[in-house]
Amino acid sequence: MFKKKKIIALYMMTLLIAFGQFSASVLNAEDNASPETVVKNIAPQAGGDPTISRDFKYHQAKERFAAPEQNPEPELVSGMPNFDGTMAVDNFNEYILGPEDRIKITVFGEEELSSDYRVGSDGTIAFPLIGDVKVEGLTLRQTEEAIRERLKQGFLKKPSVSIEVSESRPFYILGEVRRPGSYNYIAGMNVLQAVAISGGFTYRANRKAVEILRGSQAPAEPMTASTGETVKPGDIIFIRERFF
Repeated sequence: MFKKKKIIALYMMTLLIAFGQFSASVLNAEDNASPETVVKNIAPQAGGDPTISRDFKYHQAKERFAAPEQNPEPELVSGMPNFDGTMAVDNFNEYILGPEDRIKITVFGEEELSSDYRVGSDGTIAFPLIGDVKVEGLTLRQTEEAIRERLKQGFLKKPSVSIEVSESRPFYILGEVRRPGSYNYIAGMNVLQAVAISGGFTYRANRKAVEILRGSQAPAEPMTASTGETVKPGDIIFIRERFF
């Protein structure tokens, strides 16, 4: 009798060990399989909705195999000074040069030509070898091309020219602010920040709408804008008095 019980116990232990090895092999296979393969091999629960069971298992498998979330690359911040002291312009292709702008011109391989240049009141810069160059109203790209073409005319064979804005021309703010006048431009600033730089509104100021004279607009036709409007170099901002 004792011998028979011992044989039955050994048989049950053998079955348990075999079942454990089989379960481990199934789990290892699922770990190395794709989410779709795992879902395909999962049978629906007895007495339950097969669709719900498959969907639930699929989302479980998808979460297990999902790649870890990657941190996005940090965005470049415009309007901050570069490490060499030049200003980061909001949009290189759209920046329009004007009087009082200071630009850094680099002609690669020609150190005597590479320097800072101030745009004069007539809209020109005095550049070595080629003389005065009209840059008012040009973008930085257009200015590079204009200087490159002039240098090709008997001075350099293949000039390579690069331009950066060292210092933008100032903006002007007038009317109901505490310290009206001209101030250094900061890329990306808006009207409200310009008001803060000039000491803030007076108690009589109209804070809901301002007027801006920009570029070649006639003084009699300034544009109406809000305090969130982006300021451009050379803008003249009018803060009007409120009526009540």
